[in-house]
Amino acid sequence: MSRRTRNLLGALVVLTLVGLLAVRLLAEPAHVLLAGDSILRQTGPKLDEQFGREVAVDNAAVNNSGLLTPGFVDWAQRLDEMVTDDDPEAVVFLFIGNYTDTNFATDADGHPIRKNTPEFFSAWGQEADHLMQVLEDRGSDAAVFWVLPPPQYTEANKITTAGLRAEYEALAERWPQITLIDANDALAGPNGEYLASTTNRQGEVVDLRVADTVHLTDAGARRLARVIHDAIEQDL
Repeated sequence: MSRRTRNLLGALVVLTLVGLLAVRLLAEPAHVLLAGDSILRQTGPKLDEQFGREVAVDNAAVNNSGLLTPGFVDWAQRLDEMVTDDDPEAVVFLFIGNYTDTNFATDADGHPIRKNTPEFFSAWGQEADHLMQVLEDRGSDAAVFWVLPPPQYTEANKITTAGLRAEYEALAERWPQITLIDANDALAGPNGEYLASTTNRQGEVVDLRVADTVHLTDAGARRLARVIHDAIEQDL
């Protein structure tokens, strides 16, 4: 093979590689929409880091928001707008039960709904259904994931978490396109118990929760992001 031929072949290889790289860089990234409260809001940047440039993580989670406080954040309306604007390939929901101490939701008879009552969990489940209906009405073909909330420390929060996990499991039965992601895989002990910290490979104690026992440290958010990433990656 002559030097000229070798040079031509080398140039063709370089041009091919450059072309493939350009196509990859110019390709529209897959969009992952995050809808939830502060726990998901904290986790979003870590999830973005794990996916890299080929996936755009649209972190629409709002601190202190929940499904029964539309005066603060109307999640049905917000979801409708986000799906219309972005047409995501995947939607991830995580709500741990934020509510209000004053402006209560009401039942069909106008009675206030108190937190951690059967009426509270039933109403929450109905609003979760509403979000799924928004996706269906918009004709979204996004893969849908609901994250089962992680364990909590206080007795009141334990009741909330148990009730919401049951509601989300029932939701997945009503909407079979839902994939459930268990936050316990990142933030619970071997028996599903609250896990404030863990020990890394260097034998160092690493906190997973901050002092309020609810929110995540960077390490906790990174662990949860890894579990979410692994669950949704195959659908993108």
